[in-house]
Amino acid sequence: LEIKKNYIYLIEFANSIASKYYKLCINNIEDYLFTNINKKKAFDLCLFLVNNNIYDRKLFIYTAICYYYKNNVDKTIEFIDKSDYMVNKYKILVDFYKQYKH
Repeated sequence: LEIKKNYIYLIEFANSIASKYYKLCINNIEDYLFTNINKKKAFDLCLFLVNNNIYDRKLFIYTAICYYYKNNVDKTIEFIDKSDYMVNKYKILVDFYKQYKH
């Protein structure tokens, strides 16, 4: 595969747009969960990203929070497990996790 400047530019441009879009989505989720309290919008946006394989530990913990609000124990545990160390930022989830994992 011959690498051309235009090809490299297009890849960098697409990566930049994807990164900015993801950051915007995370900011919206944080706003919905912690400021303007719109749990449905937060949940819908989390699921959209997860279902499209766009995620990291932060999104996993926000998805766990959404499932926690929906009283879905299994999904909350699943996403807490995926979030790894991010759960430690939210004491209520740590307590919840300890309660259901033991």
